[in-house]
Amino acid sequence: SSLERADQAAWAVAALLDDLALNTPWGGASAWPRQPLVVMLRGDVDAGTQFFSRLDELERHPNRDREMLELQYYCLALGFRGKYRVPGRAGDRSLNAVRVAAARFLRNADAEDAPLSPNWKGVIASDEPQRFIVPIWVMALAAVVIAAAAYVGLSMGLSSQAVELSALVRALPPPSRGDVTRAAPKVDAPEPEAPQPEPVDFALLPEFKAEAPDGLKRALSGTESVSLAKLVIQSSNPELFQSARPTLTQGYEPLIESIAKVILANQELIGNVTVVGHTDNVRLQKSNPLSSNQRLSEARAETIANLLVQAGVPQERIHSEGRAETDPVADNSTREGRALNRRVEVLVEKRL
Repeated sequence: SSLERADQAAWAVAALLDDLALNTPWGGASAWPRQPLVVMLRGDVDAGTQFFSRLDELERHPNRDREMLELQYYCLALGFRGKYRVPGRAGDRSLNAVRVAAARFLRNADAEDAPLSPNWKGVIASDEPQRFIVPIWVMALAAVVIAAAAYVGLSMGLSSQAVELSALVRALPPPSRGDVTRAAPKVDAPEPEAPQPEPVDFALLPEFKAEAPDGLKRALSGTESVSLAKLVIQSSNPELFQSARPTLTQGYEPLIESIAKVILANQELIGNVTVVGHTDNVRLQKSNPLSSNQRLSEARAETIANLLVQAGVPQERIHSEGRAETDPVADNSTREGRALNRRVEVLVEKRL
């Protein structure tokens, strides 16, 4: 039927676009390899072989569907290589033989038996307008496929930039309002005494450090005030997480479990627990599925939060967020500074 022929033609054009795009630098580094057009149309994963199998079937019966044979020949002429895209000249010779054979079938299909005396009578030729070699519906279908591919590529690029822009917006300080006050008369006042540090009613930080495994104490540090205990989990030998991934390096699980143990032992004195992920300013590769440091920091914070929940901390008390490279504690221009910035903070609120 006409719908089946249109589907076959769309498949051939999609196979051509996939073959050309996937063998360019920008195509191989994009999301195209994960979502080729032939997979989206028919679910096929071996278009490089199926294309030539379909061509062989058309060549066995060249008069059955001459237009489809002609379309596949033009796909070859436009650069489709498929299974013949191999190093060396063997692939070029084989592909050229296939292309020549297809052209011969098209030529033979148009040939007619020559008459005995072709010039015995004049020929009255009608002045017919030249037809398009490729049907208009095939050209329209190709234009739709190219437009869809361009839309997908631009959409993915804008999505990645939008995530980074969102992270920068969240990092901006909140707007402040100026307070209008009346100037008090100047009086000679005694010099103010130096502010005294707030007393700590109960200290959690020593408990966290004491409970940490001996071999992992160096990876845990922090500060504490009356209302908050801030734990900093950071290590560069070995790294706390696998490079550019949210997966915790094997061996650090006991440290997270020791933190959960202290939280559970003091849960009547502890409120919410917030896990915050931080990264350095080195951008992720485009092939990384997380696509940005913001998503990487969120995923790492979620990993630590899930381990705390697995260790018994109530799910409703745990919150996680990522701040990417917006809150550095060291200089990102040095290797040591970047290592210090790759960290996870666990903020433990106290009930006053």
